[in-house]
Amino acid sequence: DILIYSDNFDQHLQHVNQVLAILNKHKFQLNPPKCEIFRTSIDYFGHTISNDGVRPLQERIEKFLSLPQPISLH
Repeated sequence: DILIYSDNFDQHLQHVNQVLAILNKHKFQLNPPKCEIFRTSIDYFGHTISNDGVRPLQERIEKFLSLPQPISLH
C-alpha cells in the first residue's frame, strides 16, 4: 500500500507525480481498479486518516464505550 499525504491539492499533484515517476523508473505496475487517488480521508489499519488528523475508527470507539464498567473486588 502507498499512502500520499499533502497539505494542498497542488502539492498533492506534485507528490503523486513523483511517486508515479519512481514506480515507473523501477518498473512497478499499479492495478488501476485497486487505486484510489485524491481521497480526502481513508480508513486504514483501524484508523481514519483525514485533514482533521488520525483517529480510531468510530466502530472501535463504540465497541470500547460499550464495554461493561470494571467492578472493584476490594
